[in-house]
Amino acid sequence: MSNAIIAVLFALMFKIFPDAKIKWNDVWIGSFLTAFLFEIGKVGLGLYFSKADPGVGYGAAGSIILILLWVSYSSMLVLYGAEFTHAYAVWNSGKIIPSEIAKKKIQRKTY
Repeated sequence: MSNAIIAVLFALMFKIFPDAKIKWNDVWIGSFLTAFLFEIGKVGLGLYFSKADPGVGYGAAGSIILILLWVSYSSMLVLYGAEFTHAYAVWNSGKIIPSEIAKKKIQRKTY
C-alpha cells in the first residue's frame, strides 16, 4: 500500500516538474522503480542506523548527521529515478518534446 502511494507521488513529480511532455507510461515505469528503491533504502538505512549508530561519534549533533545521511540518500535516489525515467522515455518513445514554457526559455537565451 505505501509503495503504491510513494509511486504515485514520484509519478506526479516526474510528470509535472519537467518542462517537457512525457508519456504517462514512461513516467509510471520510472516512478515504480524509484519507489521500489526508496523502500529498499528505507529498510537498509533503518537497519544501518539501528545497528551501526553512525551518529554516536558526533555527540549531540549525531541526529543532524543522521538527517543529512537520509537527505543525501533520498536526493540521490530522486535524481537517479528522474534520469532513469528520462532514459527510458527516450529509449521507448524516441524523443521527449519540450513544453511551450521550455521553448520560450530557450529562445530568450542570447550569448
